[in-house]
Amino acid sequence: MDSYPQYLTWKCPCCGEYLYTDSKVYKDQMGDVIGCEFCISQTVAEDYFKEESA
Repeated sequence: MDSYPQYLTWKCPCCGEYLYTDSKVYKDQMGDVIGCEFCISQTVAEDYFKEESA
C-alpha cells in the first residue's frame, strides 16, 4: 500500500497525479473520468480553431 497521506487517496487515470479529495475532476458525457485540474487545460473555441488552421 502507498504511504501517501489520507487526503491524497485518489489517482488521476490520465496523468497519474495523486489528488486531494476536493480536487476537480472532469467527466465525459458517459460519466467516465477523463482527467483532473492538473492535466486538462481550458481554452475557447476561437483559439482552438485558429491553431488548427495555422
